[in-house]
Amino acid sequence: RVVEDRFARAHGVIDLTARADAVMRVAPLDHAPSPLPLPPGTPTAELHLHSPRIVGLASRSVLGAYRAYQRSLKDVARALRERPELESAQAVFAVTLFHGPLEQAGFTLLDLPPARARWYGLGFRLLRGAYGTTRTPSEGTPKMAWLPREAFLRRYG
Repeated sequence: RVVEDRFARAHGVIDLTARADAVMRVAPLDHAPSPLPLPPGTPTAELHLHSPRIVGLASRSVLGAYRAYQRSLKDVARALRERPELESAQAVFAVTLFHGPLEQAGFTLLDLPPARARWYGLGFRLLRGAYGTTRTPSEGTPKMAWLPREAFLRRYG
C-alpha cells in the first residue's frame, strides 16, 4: 500500500474506486508514450488497476472480477467527460498483463519493446507476490492496450 500510495501521488493518479467493486484508476499524461501511434506531445490517459481490490475480487470469483473490470471502464469514461485534468486526453491506454479483457472491450493491442516488456513483467510479478495472489495471469507478456478518446467515450460513456 505504501508503494502504491506513493506512486499515485507522484503520478497524479485519480482514484475512481468509490464503489465497492470499482477497480480502476486513471492518470493524466501530457504525452503519448511509445508505442502509441500518436505524436509524442499528445495528452493521454493511463489506466491503472487498483491491484489489491482486483486481487480480492478475483480470489472470490474470476467472473465477478471481470464484470467489475468492465463496469469500471464506465467510471473512466465519466472521468474523461467530467475531470478537467483529463479533458485534453486524446487516447486511453494501459500497459498490462490483463490485455485480453481490454482487447475484448475494443482496445487495440501493441507489443512493447522487448526490454520494456521484461521490465514491466518483472514489476507485475513483484506486485502479484506483494498482494499474495498465486493465480498467474492468463498472459505472460505485458502489452499496451489503447483506444482513441472518442471511440472510448462512444463505447463506455
